[in-house]
Amino acid sequence: MGVLTLTVLSADKQMKKTMQFDPQASVYDVCKLIRDKIGMNDSKANEYGLFRVEDDPTKCAYLENGKTLEFYLVRNGDTVEYKKKIRPLKVQTLDKSIKTLYVDESQPVGELMTTICSKIGIANHDEYSLVRTKNELWKSTATLRDDRRAASESRANLSENKIFGTMNRNKEKKMEQLRNKLHTDEELDWLDHGKTLREQNVEEDETLLLRRKFFFSDSNVDSRDPVQLNLLYVQCRDGVLNCIHPAREKACQLAGYQCFIEYGPFQENRQKAIDFKEVLPKEYLKSKDNEKLVIQNYREVTQRHENPGQEDPKKSYVKYCQELLTYGVTFFLVKEKVPGKNKLIPRLLGVNKECVMRVDAKTKEILKEWPLEQVRRWAPSNNTFTLDFGDYLDGYYAVKTADGMKIGQLIAGYVDIIIRKKRTRDHLGIEGDEGSTMLEDVVALPRLRLWLMVRSRKDTPRMVM
Repeated sequence: MGVLTLTVLSADKQMKKTMQFDPQASVYDVCKLIRDKIGMNDSKANEYGLFRVEDDPTKCAYLENGKTLEFYLVRNGDTVEYKKKIRPLKVQTLDKSIKTLYVDESQPVGELMTTICSKIGIANHDEYSLVRTKNELWKSTATLRDDRRAASESRANLSENKIFGTMNRNKEKKMEQLRNKLHTDEELDWLDHGKTLREQNVEEDETLLLRRKFFFSDSNVDSRDPVQLNLLYVQCRDGVLNCIHPAREKACQLAGYQCFIEYGPFQENRQKAIDFKEVLPKEYLKSKDNEKLVIQNYREVTQRHENPGQEDPKKSYVKYCQELLTYGVTFFLVKEKVPGKNKLIPRLLGVNKECVMRVDAKTKEILKEWPLEQVRRWAPSNNTFTLDFGDYLDGYYAVKTADGMKIGQLIAGYVDIIIRKKRTRDHLGIEGDEGSTMLEDVVALPRLRLWLMVRSRKDTPRMVM
């Protein structure tokens, strides 16, 4: 049997050696041989791993201890590094606080979320994810929009896109203007939970934003969980102020609660310090009457919370937001074909724990809802996203979008959470809260087979019967 001759690096020992190994040797045994050779003790062996060095930094990866060198197709002359797996990671929460945590960079992001959330004080880690706030190697949102525009113009002449028709430049410009006004999930650069930080080129000096991605158990968050309550309040507040969730008649009431939370109890001399641009959505700033309503609600909230035993004002704010029709919905701006016409119109496609919905892009009026139990499969591509509802609907629902993979991953994430929650139940029937629709009313055991997930080579989720 032949041997492998590898170049071995060690930053801790500042050395470079040529060593020979058996191709059938496990990575664990290789690491032990390297430690013995370079004179390192075994006291912190679990903090180190064998790191494969490649020219492309995103292809460098740690090798699993239980696998062999042959499994990873390691060849003569390859370079490996005996490297410490623990690295610092800067995580910022929505309240602007930043924490530096130490994580195992050999693990995929999905496994790191358990460590990250536990150190911050969040229990339900599966509902959170990390967003890149800056990314020089990945394309910016503006660049993606330019690519979408260029791709749209180049596809306009292709016969395969006849189902969508063509869109002239003026309509495309209007689409871009609408996208600029809307704050949708396509603007967020979520990390892939199936890849490591290194595979996604996350450097040690980069700060990642921790944000709730799935709204599943948020209704249970209260003052007993102050960390999650504060983060949920900030995310709700930003959603209202950015008009992601149209508050309508509740806008001034929510502004009153925000003033109480952020400025403290009402005082006559304090109202002059209120910046109404920070507490009211833009569309409500034009009227002075709204400012008066905010002050009035501010007074009332202060009076209510003078009595002991009152509900936490952040919880009250969140509860009002949870009553909004668009609360907990992640939106994507897509193009939808008008029935019977060769025309595309902008539409918001929304996903939450209960359903997939079509929403008017201008008014945020919900036009159609499909419960998640009716979704039999989905098919994302570079330019489209298609939903199949089986016997519940004749034909497919297809939209034109560059975010098909993001939409599919979001639906798959909700399905995964639903399955995990369902498996923790000790009984078949569930009684009680009608609000827990997906977990309690929809996913009956005979239908769990509909949620079996398979992955294609491109990691594209699809449903199987």
